[in-house]
Amino acid sequence: MLLAARFNVHSAHRCLDRCRLFSRRAAAYPITRASSFLTLQPPRDVVAAQIAAIAAAGNIKCLLTYGSLGGAAFVPELAAAHGMKVIQGVWLDPDAANQEQINGGIALANANPDTVSAVMCGSEIRLRTKNHVVAEQLVASCVQQMRAAGVKQPLTHQATWPEWCNEEFPGQLFPNCEQVSN
Repeated sequence: MLLAARFNVHSAHRCLDRCRLFSRRAAAYPITRASSFLTLQPPRDVVAAQIAAIAAAGNIKCLLTYGSLGGAAFVPELAAAHGMKVIQGVWLDPDAANQEQINGGIALANANPDTVSAVMCGSEIRLRTKNHVVAEQLVASCVQQMRAAGVKQPLTHQATWPEWCNEEFPGQLFPNCEQVSN
């Protein structure tokens, strides 16, 4: 199968190369190095091997995902098996239908309350949209749907340091978000 071969080229032993470490205890986990990480769907056994490699490296206690579909849907269950927490990402895009991502985030957060420590509505959305009003509307819709569906975890969004330090919106959280990740 071509898809499985594509993911096995970069074995679990190189998994840490796929994680952008942002502290000694947490790692951003984009599933693949490809820029199309949202559309590529590695098999469950590949994601399991990657998470096992991260766990074996030590120090990593939390994984941050960027989306809730494809290979990312396996992360909470597999991370829990290694005693890790997950900041569950929900990828929002102004040019796409976001409902499937939001529904996936809701399902993962509610099914894994002891593992999913927070839900991130939108990853660097202000930077990617270049339109703060659109970004705020997308995040607000995600947050409202999460709360309406009974998600109890803190809700957050991720901003880059340049965005966070933006003179127009310095350190400003989107409405109803409890924290910001950067």
